[in-house]
Amino acid sequence: MKKTLATLTLGSLSLFAQNTEHSTHDTSCSCNDSHSIAHFAPAGIMGAHVHKEGEWMVGTRSMFMEMDGLRDGTNRVSNSKAHKDYMVLPRDMKMQMHMLDVMYGLNDDWTLTLMVPWVRYSMNLNRRMTMMGTTTDTKFKTRNEGLGDIKVGSIYRAYDDGNEQVLLGLTLNLPTANFDEESNTPMRDDMRLGYPMQIGSGTWDFTPSIVYNQFHKNWSWGTKLEATIHTDKNSEGYRRGDKLTYNIWASHALNPVFALNSRIEFNAWEDYHGTDDKLEPMGGMNPVADADLRGGKNSSLFGGFTWKTCAKSKVQFEAGMPFYQEIDGPNLETDYTVNINFLYSF
Repeated sequence: MKKTLATLTLGSLSLFAQNTEHSTHDTSCSCNDSHSIAHFAPAGIMGAHVHKEGEWMVGTRSMFMEMDGLRDGTNRVSNSKAHKDYMVLPRDMKMQMHMLDVMYGLNDDWTLTLMVPWVRYSMNLNRRMTMMGTTTDTKFKTRNEGLGDIKVGSIYRAYDDGNEQVLLGLTLNLPTANFDEESNTPMRDDMRLGYPMQIGSGTWDFTPSIVYNQFHKNWSWGTKLEATIHTDKNSEGYRRGDKLTYNIWASHALNPVFALNSRIEFNAWEDYHGTDDKLEPMGGMNPVADADLRGGKNSSLFGGFTWKTCAKSKVQFEAGMPFYQEIDGPNLETDYTVNINFLYSF
């Protein structure tokens, strides 16, 4: 899967670079953006630019992630070994998020943001039971799909001299998603899904951030530090652990309408605080039901492009894989992530 993803990514970059090379002087694809195509953050970065007064941006952002294989700390763990301690184990998980992204320039320094996500999770699990010397494996799948937590926020341009820029952001997470979903399983019907399968946090959360951008003629680089802070406990008796994310990226324009991007992302997140009463009895049988096995760290490398397709519209793509993972486990490790954006300003 990783080799296929890398091949598709390189092929896409080559194809788009060749196609856009011929449109370098095509005025129909000009745009009124204040910066060149090289001055946009990669697809996986949000809140790294502001808009002029009265300007709108409407777009869709899609994220695809696959998790496969177990890890405990920094070490991979086989299912056979993990089954010595747990009756039920996750085998793999697929995550999709499709989000409506709206931005509005309140004035030249303040931009308002709205993000409305639709989320789809699916997880394959295995139950292993040994009775009278006979071991039986039962494979089953759980799914959860629905509206995610809606986010509203603002971005303030604190400093900008044309070459350097500092942006301050604050986003409020509204508890609009489900966090108590249940499903039929081989154990019993209407069983509460594990923590990773719950879409929402169930709490009002804040995400403050700071962005630094540096612009040059045909390239740029930037960095962003953000924290996700969960407030109080939800109605099921727990709150998610806080998360810290740091990104650094660079972008280089091959021509006026096509730029290559690369970035490195670092994440660290805590265990949950409190427990869901319906999951607590399962914590010793299935790691996805254990609130004390939710923490971890990872670092990932991404590569992609930004393509100005026509007047005021852009397509962005990037794919990435972790090069370091440390997970409270045994729990699923991340295999790869893909981000695709379609953005339009007016």
